[in-house]
Amino acid sequence: MILKCLRKKPEERYSDGGQLASALRAAVGGRETAVAGGKAVSTKYAVPALLLVLVLSVAGGAWYYVSLRDTVSRVVPSRVEEPGTVKYSALDVNSSPPGARVFVDGDLQGMTPLRLRPTQGKHEVRLSLTGYYEWEAQVDLGEEPATPLSVTLVPMEKQ
Repeated sequence: MILKCLRKKPEERYSDGGQLASALRAAVGGRETAVAGGKAVSTKYAVPALLLVLVLSVAGGAWYYVSLRDTVSRVVPSRVEEPGTVKYSALDVNSSPPGARVFVDGDLQGMTPLRLRPTQGKHEVRLSLTGYYEWEAQVDLGEEPATPLSVTLVPMEKQ
């Protein structure tokens, strides 16, 4: 329809607004409409197809969100070495507000709240959340069953 309106020769265009309006009503009504190439295009399935794409997009986004939360909350070792040669400890990381990204020795481990199983010994822990100052410290993990780490992040001042 648009191409027909834009044709250079006046006799190839719609002769008046009434013809154009009829063509537009036919397209919206789901009937077939002739296009510039002479092929007939059906608009009958356009709305259901768009609804299907919308539903699939929402379902995919929900699945991604849920699967991301599952991977963040699972136990993640910070270093991988041969089993039996390394002793692991537990580190429970919480932040206020929650949702801060947790880095251990420079590697992203997930988002708070989070339980980690790093090796025993010293580790650099960093928490980062948009709009808040980063928090960083060195922790020394021993044979304790679990070491709690609760951090209150400080908001950045708006300028």
